Amino acid sequence: MNYFDLHCDTLLKMYNNNLAFYDEKLSVNSRFSTDFENWYQCFAVFIDDKTAEPFLLYKKLHNLYKNELKSKFLQNPTPVLTIENGKVIEDNIGRLELLKNDGVFSFGLTWNNENLIAGGVDSTAPLKPFGKEVIRELNNLKIATDLSHLNKESFYKAVELADYPIVSHICINNVFVHKRNIDINAAKLVAEKGGIIGICFYPQFLGNNDTFEDIYKHIYFCLEKGLKNNISIGSDFDGCNTDINIGNIGKLYSFLQKKNIDKITLDNIFYKNAFNYFYSLTN
Repeated sequence: MNYFDLHCDTLLKMYNNNLAFYDEKLSVNSRFSTDFENWYQCFAVFIDDKTAEPFLLYKKLHNLYKNELKSKFLQNPTPVLTIENGKVIEDNIGRLELLKNDGVFSFGLTWNNENLIAGGVDSTAPLKPFGKEVIRELNNLKIATDLSHLNKESFYKAVELADYPIVSHICINNVFVHKRNIDINAAKLVAEKGGIIGICFYPQFLGNNDTFEDIYKHIYFCLEKGLKNNISIGSDFDGCNTDINIGNIGKLYSFLQKKNIDKITLDNIFYKNAFNYFYSLTN
């Protein structure tokens, strides 16, 4: 099978624990490369809201990505660089062009708290004037604007301005209510712009359980609402506590087949929707 995952925190886990990509302590690692015919894996540069020197941390994580992933695993997985928390650029919008040159595919505006760009789910801050400039520049550079972690007010303003919106790792409030989840109306706004939504495997977002059945409920609800071309996977592996790991992806695919989701739709969810979007921005 083919697989495209919009989000994992493996890069930071490697950095913090001095782990090689083959280490079994990682949920995403090279041991599973033979499980997929084509495997694109987004590796997030995660910047905590409390990080004192975010751009310095970015450079360290980018070096790790370049030297330990990009140079060694150009296929299975094909690594894709993303940003989680726009704090990384501080107040310097010119850094976005540098990120583009480094191959960044998507740029998450916030983490959970407020930054110079917008408000995360633990704040009431709106999308700020600097944030509007950032989104315009992301549009210009053809970097996807990742709306994960935004509070509702910032989300709706940002999706209106973004030409290339995604929500890389999220679940659906209509299925299970959580402050990090979005409702189907918000998901449809992303879909109307051709964007993609990655269903996350974090148990607290799914429904406080850690099962394939919970993942199915979120995916099936989106399919019922007409989002078959916009739903993808955004696992959050190595960033959340879950018993699911990259080795379970084939089992999840088979489980969903038994739930009578047809193969064409499953292939879109697990690979084609995200790949087509990635390809449209990077080629």
